[in-house]
Amino acid sequence: VGVTSTPLSTSNAQPSPIPEWQRWNDYGIGLLLEGDKGSEKGELIQAAQAFEMVEKLGRADGPLNLARVYFKEGRLDDAVAALQRAAKFDPPAPRWTIAWLNGLVNKQNGYLDKAITEFRSILDDRYPELDQRGFDFSKDYEVINELGQTLFERAKLERGDANRAQQLEFLHQAAEQFKKTLALDSENVTAH
Repeated sequence: VGVTSTPLSTSNAQPSPIPEWQRWNDYGIGLLLEGDKGSEKGELIQAAQAFEMVEKLGRADGPLNLARVYFKEGRLDDAVAALQRAAKFDPPAPRWTIAWLNGLVNKQNGYLDKAITEFRSILDDRYPELDQRGFDFSKDYEVINELGQTLFERAKLERGDANRAQQLEFLHQAAEQFKKTLALDSENVTAH
């Protein structure tokens, strides 16, 4: 019995209902996530190229996700530049995401006070966009833990008897953050 097959024709292809920028962005995110396994460098290069295309298509998602790639690669200056571009788009990238990535970059660069300010802004600031979208990051234990860890690192910078009170204050603040996490998840390893 013979089977005849008809070759696929592209002449009847329907345009995708998914916008081009979103297809590039989703592709880049997939590559970024794959960059955690195997031959990481190749996936990260391709992810960066995809996010550059998203930026060219006029979306803040492009430079925002480029900042993620650059951070992962340790290219902190490039991550800062990408975050600055993402904040200038209309509409800009979400404030909380920019604050998160700025906090991570500042912490990595040793600007702990700036990182603390960024992480606190995610947990404490309230503005209409959060309420409209139903977001409440005050219970996000990943951010809470990152703030706690940054406060702990900041305490280490306060050395000597003259700075003992300031060191204890940072340690107390760090402990308070970890207690918040434990109230949400009593088995959280990082908080313990």
